[in-house]
Amino acid sequence: MDDRILSPRRTGLYVAIGVAVGVGVGLAGAPTLGPLATWCTAGLIALVSYLFRTALIATTLNLVTNLAQS
Repeated sequence: MDDRILSPRRTGLYVAIGVAVGVGVGLAGAPTLGPLATWCTAGLIALVSYLFRTALIATTLNLVTNLAQS
């Protein structure tokens, strides 16, 4: 199993989405909040993705274990 929490491909995707949000915030009239919106968005997406994948893996392993025991 890989020791990385996020793959480089996923990280790049999350940062790209964050940059798009940051540019949108900057163009909407709050250019000083653009960098904050960028990193908050990228971090939030990464956190939710990690938690979802962790929960999905744990649930799947629990189901497989229960099926194997029955």
